[in-house]
Amino acid sequence: MTELLLGCGHSRQKLLGLPGQPLEWKDLVTLDINEKCKPDLRCDLDYIDDKGCWLINHVFTERAYEVTRDSGTHLADSQFDEVHAYEVLEHLGQQGNAWSFFMHFRNLHRIIKPDGFLFATVPSRYSAWLWGDPSHRRVICAESLAFLSQEVIAENRRRGSAMSDFSDLWTRDFKIVSAQDNRERFLFCLQAIK
Repeated sequence: MTELLLGCGHSRQKLLGLPGQPLEWKDLVTLDINEKCKPDLRCDLDYIDDKGCWLINHVFTERAYEVTRDSGTHLADSQFDEVHAYEVLEHLGQQGNAWSFFMHFRNLHRIIKPDGFLFATVPSRYSAWLWGDPSHRRVICAESLAFLSQEVIAENRRRGSAMSDFSDLWTRDFKIVSAQDNRERFLFCLQAIK
């Protein structure tokens, strides 16, 4: 099993996982924009190239070279069993920019293996840090995830919901496995349907 920790910072702690599984990394690759954090890969997740992909700026380790070898400067499609993003997704894009929201999740979906998982934490909508941190640019909450699940989108259309139609931006599919807000953090798990 190959796992990617996005925006690793200085931490290598595994915070989320599937029920009954130990919170231990099996084959971890780390990614961050700041090389002082000693990631395996350096990448600016806010930069999306003309192919619609994140561009790897530097490969620091032999392990990271293995995951980028076949794809050049991008992470390969269907590369990771699990992607973990702890307190990073709220720093990407900008609130109200639907294109960047879907492009970031498109890249996540692209690099996750079929039936693989995205585990993420972001500040709760109730947290003072949601907008208290000057680098936070986006709110992600349970309602945001509805736009990533074709099952939820279809159900909302069937019911005549006023939900915005982003079918021109989002054709991929995530199953919402879990989503909970403890008023400090919003924690969620999505499964890539391919």
